[in-house]
Amino acid sequence: MTDSVIACDEWGQMVYANFAAQTLFGKVDMEKNSMDDCPEFLGMFDFRGERMLDPHEMPLAQAAYEGKVVRVNLLVRQEETSSPVEATAFPVLDTKGKQIGAMMVCRCLGTFPERGRVTHLA
Repeated sequence: MTDSVIACDEWGQMVYANFAAQTLFGKVDMEKNSMDDCPEFLGMFDFRGERMLDPHEMPLAQAAYEGKVVRVNLLVRQEETSSPVEATAFPVLDTKGKQIGAMMVCRCLGTFPERGRVTHLA
């Protein structure tokens, strides 16, 4: 799978998601999804999958609102699968150095069935 790329503008509104991101995270509706909704619609959890991230913990939010470069391992849960990902987020600057948005690149490290979904393997 190609790296997933999601970008937002300076106000935290999603403006871009490539095909790999749409595949990994599910449909990303640019008109309805803002940074505040990010953890829920992206299904991002801590790496152990024990808790959903708070909006301010999202790598993309940290890059957009705090100007940080963030690299972290997370778990993406969507319907029947879970995927560990390595997420890197960074601010996007214009030619004058003003921040105009942020971008997050996620590399999928594998995909496996959601716990409790498989009843047997025989």
